[in-house]
Amino acid sequence: GYFRGAITTAPIYNPEYKLGDSLNYLQNHEGFIFNSWDYGSDLSLFQKNKYFIDTRNIIFTDKVFQDYRAIVRKPEFSQELMKSYQIRYFLIGLKEPFLLSWLASNSSCHLILREDNAHLFDCAPSAYLD
Repeated sequence: GYFRGAITTAPIYNPEYKLGDSLNYLQNHEGFIFNSWDYGSDLSLFQKNKYFIDTRNIIFTDKVFQDYRAIVRKPEFSQELMKSYQIRYFLIGLKEPFLLSWLASNSSCHLILREDNAHLFDCAPSAYLD
């Protein structure tokens, strides 16, 4: 199982939990995570890594929302933003088809896991144009 309300390094084995494998992987790897809006609350409970956004919108600035929308909607024009945040991992769902397509076609990004609607990519710094 998993623990609500506390950060844990214990594996999340609950088969009903949609992000269990991705969260387990990320607990053992370091790097900034760009995530789908609806995965942020899961990351806030289980991760030592910094993540981009979650549904607690009162704690994020307008700039974070603008950057999130730019990366999700037009990733091919948002590489400077991605580089500035030093994004290593992308944990995204099917609701982000433009970003998903960009990641899948980028030779510096590798699909690590796919579970339910979630896709976890690892992107080398070379993924972002200079």
